[in-house]
Amino acid sequence: MLQLIQYFPTISVGVFILIFLYGSRLYPGGSQAHQHDTGFSWRHNYWCDLMDSHGYNGKVNPARRISVWATLIMCLGIAVLFYQIPSDFGANEWQSLVIRGFGIGSALMASLIFTSWHNQVIGIGSLMALIALTLVFVILYKGNYMTLFNFGIICCVVMVLNNYIYYSKNGLQHLPWIQKISIAIVLTWVILLNMEGINLRS
Repeated sequence: MLQLIQYFPTISVGVFILIFLYGSRLYPGGSQAHQHDTGFSWRHNYWCDLMDSHGYNGKVNPARRISVWATLIMCLGIAVLFYQIPSDFGANEWQSLVIRGFGIGSALMASLIFTSWHNQVIGIGSLMALIALTLVFVILYKGNYMTLFNFGIICCVVMVLNNYIYYSKNGLQHLPWIQKISIAIVLTWVILLNMEGINLRS
């Protein structure tokens, strides 16, 4: 059980990706750009579209249930990672409290992204994650984990870019494919942090 828990962030990423790919095959079709298309468009559909009750073309979305479960599993994995990071990378007591409090809080907020509170969840969750990540960067930099630090900065930049486009509407037509690249970058960092943490514990 302990082995499963320590690898859970990486396992959750794998489960999310597999279900995401499967869910994309079930999505009935349509996007903000092309409402009457059929199937999931990797260029025009958002990840969140898989969790809607209906596709943009008006048809019932059979991908909703499994996509919601995939999101919940991924958010749980990220919450576990935020709990692990302080002890793995040598954070002090107050850093640990902030990273765990705001990090786990941001994961809980993200788990509500499929609800009617979608917009509020994105804003509040992103702010909470930014607070937690600021201290994660501090302990990574002080510990000379520069590869993880630099990769984390890239993750932070893409998160800010996604939020800027979403709220400003500038370049909104490009956000669906930017979002997918951003998710891939962030999930890669999750795996790298998890693997390094496991190495430090062994």
